[in-house]
Amino acid sequence: MNSDIHPAFKLIDYAIASGASGTPAAFDEWQEASRAALRVAFGEGDPMVQRFDGISCTPLAWDGNNPEAGFADAQRRGVQKGIALLRAARSILDTDTGDGPGLSSLPESFHPWVSTLVGPLWDQGMFRTAVEEAARTIEVQLKAKLGISDGTGNNLITEAFSPKEPVDGHPRLRFPGFDAGRGVGKKL
Repeated sequence: MNSDIHPAFKLIDYAIASGASGTPAAFDEWQEASRAALRVAFGEGDPMVQRFDGISCTPLAWDGNNPEAGFADAQRRGVQKGIALLRAARSILDTDTGDGPGLSSLPESFHPWVSTLVGPLWDQGMFRTAVEEAARTIEVQLKAKLGISDGTGNNLITEAFSPKEPVDGHPRLRFPGFDAGRGVGKKL
């Protein structure tokens, strides 16, 4: 994926460069620009934004001998952690090497359950948010297909496709050709 396609690339690259290895010219502006870049790239509630918000840029303890140095040092360390997080974010976004279809073509192959919901998110480059929303949608659809209201994530999937016989409250889904005796599908 090249930088012209995803607007977050330029924002993240700017935040990394303006961080000046830990001593940005205007700390508050750098912090807001960095947070905005992460929000554009991943969405407001994304763990990447939350991790950035959790970086401390103030000293943990007061040093009465040289308080300004303590604050400056804590701020520098915080900015360096922020720059490392921004670089990680850039790496996450920079997943398309140009060798093959790339991320931008994936919405065409999404299942109809999720394509209309997450396609626009994907097209905006909000890949992580799109994948999370797709997972939630699949979970809701799976529960509806099973006729249940509880269970989530890995446990829901494991239970739904378990080779064990279904029992009350624990229905199962089977692929065509499933052989209950072997717990696997038959070759067709």
